[in-house]
Amino acid sequence: YSLKGPCSSIGLTQLALLSAEITKAGEEDRWDDAMNAYKRLRRNYDLVKGQVEKASQEFQWVLT
Repeated sequence: YSLKGPCSSIGLTQLALLSAEITKAGEEDRWDDAMNAYKRLRRNYDLVKGQVEKASQEFQWVLT
């Protein structure tokens, strides 16, 4: 729950959808599905994190 809202707010739609999928699968005791969705979420998260880190390094001069 704590990830879906913020992801939606900043336009990270895929992460928000995967967060909802994990929640729903867990509520329905579909733990294999929840784990698979988590793995996809983690891969996507790592991609986004890498891009944010790259952008913050490239624009460090703006932030200081």
